[in-house]
Amino acid sequence: MAINWTEYEVNSNEVKRTWTTHEGLVVSPATQREARVMSDVYAMVSSCIVWDAATGTTKSITLGTHFECCTTFGEAVVDASADIVAEVARQDAEAEDALAAQQQAWVAEQARLAAEARHNTPQRGMQMRVIRGRKTLPGTEGKVFWLDDYRNPTRVGLALSDRKVNGRHTDVAWVDAAYLVNTAPMAYAQA
Repeated sequence: MAINWTEYEVNSNEVKRTWTTHEGLVVSPATQREARVMSDVYAMVSSCIVWDAATGTTKSITLGTHFECCTTFGEAVVDASADIVAEVARQDAEAEDALAAQQQAWVAEQARLAAEARHNTPQRGMQMRVIRGRKTLPGTEGKVFWLDDYRNPTRVGLALSDRKVNGRHTDVAWVDAAYLVNTAPMAYAQA
C-alpha cells in the first residue's frame, strides 16, 4: 500500500482530509520512540523507513506525534518491492561491516596506545629523552634515578651524566613524566 495520511480538525476527531504518499517505497512498519516534542514535554513519536529513489538510500519518515498538538498521522503499510528490500538489506549489511571494521580499528589503536604508554612509563635506570618542556631542552637524554611515585610517576629526576659528588648526581634535570619517551626500541617493551 504506502503511507496513508489523515489530518484531523484541532481538538476534534473529525477528519479534515486524507492522502497517500510513498507508494511502493515503504520498507519497514511503524515503530515508536520517545522524543522531546516541546521544551519540557516528551511524547511517543511514530516513524517508518522508506526508500528514497533520488539518493538510493533509506530515510526515516515521522508518521506522527502522540501528543495533543499533532493533528496529522500516517499509517505505514510495507509495500516495497523485493529489489528494494534486497538493496536495503545489502546496504544495512555493508554499514554493519563498516561499523565492525571501525570498532576493530579503534580497539587496535587503543591497544597500541596502551602499549606505547607502558613503554614510555619511566622506571628507575631507564634511559629517557625529553620531548617537550621549558626548563629542560627537548632532545636532552638521561638516566632515571628518581621517581616521585613508583606506580604512577608524574615527576622524574634524570641524571644527565654519571658524575657524582658525595654519592649524588651533579648534572640532573627534573622533568614531568609526560614530557619523556623511552629511548629503547618499542620491541623491548612488548617482549
